[in-house]
Amino acid sequence: MEQILESGADVHQRGQQNETALHWMAFHGNEAMVKWLITADADINARVKSGSTPLHLAAYKGHINVARLLIARRAKVNIQTHDGITPLDWALRNGNREVAELLITNGAKTGSAQAGPAITMGRSEKKWEDLKHFTRRNRYQPDTDRGQSAQLF
Repeated sequence: MEQILESGADVHQRGQQNETALHWMAFHGNEAMVKWLITADADINARVKSGSTPLHLAAYKGHINVARLLIARRAKVNIQTHDGITPLDWALRNGNREVAELLITNGAKTGSAQAGPAITMGRSEKKWEDLKHFTRRNRYQPDTDRGQSAQLF
């Protein structure tokens, strides 16, 4: 991998949606490449056009180990997309319990006005069921928040 950098590759290069290699590796759950990109000084809180960060993408896909790596390197857990969606919103929306618990343990909150007050959760099954019920009861849907279709990229 060092040869990639030595050949002139730029870990900060952006695509059409302003995405970086770190966004793609987080989305696909490639832990080894995420580690390498972080070591190569990739911007951990880089945002695509929609405002998503690598942590949003890992949360969306349920890639717990990638989320751990990003949080350990100080990824912003409460950063919102332009639609007001946090990584926790994506984890909840997609039923990614482990990622949701990790985010909450690290101080994450939901960004949606529909989500109500900050949610705290232990590891009990009852609390997870209560959280799922809360999101269903309040029709919590980050992809339709504010009358817009939320985008990852």
